[in-house]
Amino acid sequence: MQSAPQAETSKLALIADVGHNAMRLGLTDGDGRLRRETIRTFESHEQSSISGAFSSFSRSCALEELPRRCAIAVSGAAVGDTISVPNSRWFLSRSGLTAMLQAPPLILNDFAANAWALSAPDSDARIEAMAGAPLSTEEPGTRCLIGVGSGLGIALIVRDEQGRINVLPTE
Repeated sequence: MQSAPQAETSKLALIADVGHNAMRLGLTDGDGRLRRETIRTFESHEQSSISGAFSSFSRSCALEELPRRCAIAVSGAAVGDTISVPNSRWFLSRSGLTAMLQAPPLILNDFAANAWALSAPDSDARIEAMAGAPLSTEEPGTRCLIGVGSGLGIALIVRDEQGRINVLPTE
């Protein structure tokens, strides 16, 4: 992949999903949509650090430099400067990534990221109800999202009467 022209590069974003066994990295296009051909997976036994995986990703995509815009969904509580990934040797340093990218990254809990994606007006994601009628995030109310994987993810989506959305992560 060749480096895009400067005007196009400024619209790109690096996105990451960091779990305890692996991290997936990808790039967005000018409209903020994931470019599937850029997705790369790095296993924890292959990369000793998050910044190392970012550098490997940059090389594998033949980027001259990483985009300054970056969003990272991390399993675990996304608080403080140093964020430990549960059950992993990986950690994220907000200040270190800010220095590397020359801009502060957005770092949020992975399940909160899922909840925000589900509540986006143009999302084609669906919520599977555990019981009762299918749920819609377009109506006012509070929904509790629960996901079981290598851990337990829980987030609340709250939509008020004016249509404003707030996501409450838990960890």
